[in-house]
Amino acid sequence: MKHINPRYAVRHGLAAIAAIVALAVPAGMAAAAPASAATHTPAITQVVLLNAPPQRVTLGHTFPVGAWYQQFSGGRRYYTVAVYGPFGHRIFYHAGWASPVSWQIWQIRASRLGYYKTVYHYWYAGVWRQAVFYTHSIR
Repeated sequence: MKHINPRYAVRHGLAAIAAIVALAVPAGMAAAAPASAATHTPAITQVVLLNAPPQRVTLGHTFPVGAWYQQFSGGRRYYTVAVYGPFGHRIFYHAGWASPVSWQIWQIRASRLGYYKTVYHYWYAGVWRQAVFYTHSIR
């Protein structure tokens, strides 16, 4: 997945939602759709949902990063998340299996002014993909 520019996300209304980077559509739901929609919309087995951090956070406050696994769809649960500070050093890293019970959320403190880069790696359609989000810490 391509890098998501903060200006693009704000302009298109993505800032206020927890982005579902990889949407899971169970095979049974695709069959329930109209015939024309079912032929153009294949069932996707990607089931690790990623939390998009907010685009702005006040200096000294925290912002959430994390993932959740939709157990009913099947598929791979493994993912990694890394957060880089304004000077490019990694300040947080987690690799593991997404929980099917609830969201795994970590609160990252914005201790310096600037842009924080959140990078997720996840398995999708037979290859490892990457999702990048930026959070700007402001006064």
